[in-house]
Amino acid sequence: MAASGEIRIKRSFLDIPAILFLALSGLAVFGSLDPFSSFFGAFNNFNLPYLGIFAGVLLYFIFFNFIRGKEDIIAIIRLLIAAYTLILLVALALMVGSWTGLLSGTSPLFFYFRASAGFLEDLAVYIAVMDVLVFASFYGGSAGASLFNKNWEPLGMKILSVVSLWFLAQINFSPAWWCLGLGVGFTVIAKYFWTKLRPVEGVISARRSKYELLWPAIFVAIPLLFLVAGYSGLSDRQSSFLEGRLDFGNTAAVSVSALKNRPFFGYGSEMFSAAISLFRPAELNDTVGWDTRYKTGSSHFFVLAATSGLPVLVSYLAIIIIWFYHSMVRGYKFMSLKNENNDGAWIFFVLTAAGLALLAGQLLYAANTVLWLFFWILLALISAFMPDNRGVKYPLKPGRGAFSIFIPVIFLLFFGWAALLGEYGQYFLAGINFDRAAAADRDGTSENYLLTADRLNPRNYSYKIGLSKFYLSAALEEAVKPEGERSAEAVRDDFNRSIGWAEKARAAAPYAVAVYENLGAVYRDIGVYSPASYDLSIKAFKEAARLEPTNPVILAELGHIYLAKGLYDDAISAYGRAGDLKKDFFPARLGTAKAYEAKGEYEQALALFSELEGGPDDVSVFFEEGRIYFNQGNIDEAIKKFRQAITLEPLYANGLYALALALEKGGAFDEARFYYNMVGKLNPGNAEIKKKIEELEK
Repeated sequence: MAASGEIRIKRSFLDIPAILFLALSGLAVFGSLDPFSSFFGAFNNFNLPYLGIFAGVLLYFIFFNFIRGKEDIIAIIRLLIAAYTLILLVALALMVGSWTGLLSGTSPLFFYFRASAGFLEDLAVYIAVMDVLVFASFYGGSAGASLFNKNWEPLGMKILSVVSLWFLAQINFSPAWWCLGLGVGFTVIAKYFWTKLRPVEGVISARRSKYELLWPAIFVAIPLLFLVAGYSGLSDRQSSFLEGRLDFGNTAAVSVSALKNRPFFGYGSEMFSAAISLFRPAELNDTVGWDTRYKTGSSHFFVLAATSGLPVLVSYLAIIIIWFYHSMVRGYKFMSLKNENNDGAWIFFVLTAAGLALLAGQLLYAANTVLWLFFWILLALISAFMPDNRGVKYPLKPGRGAFSIFIPVIFLLFFGWAALLGEYGQYFLAGINFDRAAAADRDGTSENYLLTADRLNPRNYSYKIGLSKFYLSAALEEAVKPEGERSAEAVRDDFNRSIGWAEKARAAAPYAVAVYENLGAVYRDIGVYSPASYDLSIKAFKEAARLEPTNPVILAELGHIYLAKGLYDDAISAYGRAGDLKKDFFPARLGTAKAYEAKGEYEQALALFSELEGGPDDVSVFFEEGRIYFNQGNIDEAIKKFRQAITLEPLYANGLYALALALEKGGAFDEARFYYNMVGKLNPGNAEIKKKIEELEK
């Protein structure tokens, strides 16, 4: 306690490691690909920005310095359990009816937990950690009695544990089961040694000894049952694809490669997606969800290494190792001092068990904002058991209280909070406008939403890409209008706007694959009307391929553009590389066949098309086969293939026109005229079709 007329700031064994971790994390921000998002965070992303890291460390120092003794620790634990109970009650209240329906992507429960604590997987980890805390509280028996004020509370804790297990069983997320098993296992081991080394407090009746392992047996058996059985819970139905989270094994592989490439500063707390693009294993292309654009990974430790660099990772591991060492030393003292009155000492093991479970969650899954702050609160509570009386004392001037010292700090924090709230409020509103634009019809309303989103948050390249796509779509719609209705000026202006916003997106995020994919797509579509744009499209897609070298889709796009330019060998090469990255990649195989067809190597092309029959796009396959037979003069086979194409897609204009040409060449003029008329109805302003019909009617 501080004497009258002075302020005392307590010191702990984690002060220097925590400050070092905070300082190194700050340096990593400035060395990242995008310092702004690494500091403030990015909308709709799931990693911890520097402000989140700072908040956790600050929370540690505040809690540690304001905890005065065991009573405060007990009060905080009870408050944590009360908040946890409230969360479960809210979840249960929302579960009237179908569990699956209420936890779908559009349910109130989904959005409630998504906004506060992440996805259901995040909730499962939180439940597992809190369940360990609750279990350790009542499993201590008389040793943990100081945690309870009422006689009924131990029974209430057991009921809460059962409800928690039911929630975990419904979600069935394996890392959460591992967290629970580790925490419960540590608690059982701690209780065993507590009983052996402290026989006075550890004596239990013969009747109770029969049931001593009943609860831990339940807590271990249930996780094992679900882990072995492979039951498909809500976690499997929701899947990590919704939040773009890479699995654990591939997260480790990406992080190791990223650490080798940028060992000191990393890519940035919100830039793990850039590391994934660069180093995603090609084996991902042969898995479910291979085309998902992942944003983050499944291990906080691996993600921290890739986003902040080796120094930050080492400093964070140092915090954990130092905490673990001091915890073991303090725990042994609690157990070995048999005659000392250590009332409430079991609380130390309760907190340590929860801390270990939370660390397991960080290793096997992630650390969102809630779990991150919870981790530092647990560290503060555990550190409070190991006080250092060498605190720093600050004397006050006569007549001045401690509060007057903190007034400037309070005002500074308040205005800083207000400024950040205003900044984040803009980003939040920008996100709302962007979502509204996606839901609105493609008209002036959609355009206004996109422009508002970009004005509120000009650093988000997604909004610029959205505007680029909007104007490109408007230009293409105008360009296909019949002569006389089409405005060449509107087409030109919208194309220029599309290019302008695509270039702005590239300037805002030169590290992002998506901006080059969009830029390449814009120039590709313009290339139909201005072939010189194909070169710019190739340049953009090459840069996208450099940033994401194992993505077969980008290479296939390159192949399409080479094919459009008449660079058939380059197209075949690009398609071949795409096929090497993903087995049986249909767009690459179809493109290769088209390239051989364009080269005039018809037999090779027909062999490839024949292999593709029965695939996902038989309409295109039959149509291209018909074209080859037509060019070879085999009209009967051409007609057969064109008929197969329009059977699958009766309003396929190109197929109808090709069939009409083949029928005309084969002498079936009446039937040819019938199909020309069908094409004319689909394209009423097409002068060539009108001319064909007139010629056949003569």
